[in-house]
Amino acid sequence: MYISKAQATEVLTVLQKNNIPLHLGVALLCKASGFSMNELAESAGRHRSYLHQTLTGVFSPADDFRRYVKSQLGVDPWLFAPRGDSSIADKSAR
Repeated sequence: MYISKAQATEVLTVLQKNNIPLHLGVALLCKASGFSMNELAESAGRHRSYLHQTLTGVFSPADDFRRYVKSQLGVDPWLFAPRGDSSIADKSAR
């Protein structure tokens, strides 16, 4: 299955407006793209817990990891953090 950049952006925008946690949106995009979140993290040389922690706002993703995830999903998911979770949005804007 293929999901376009426009479709990925639309999905993440709707989830953001409804305050759906970012990691759930990324899981959905991964599934639509034909791989798991574990596979995404491992192909970037990171552990799945690292991906999850960055998506839940525990800490900001490394720049190289963020670029890699964007290249695989077609969008930078950290730009779509739920509006109520300013910790992710603030860290991602750096």
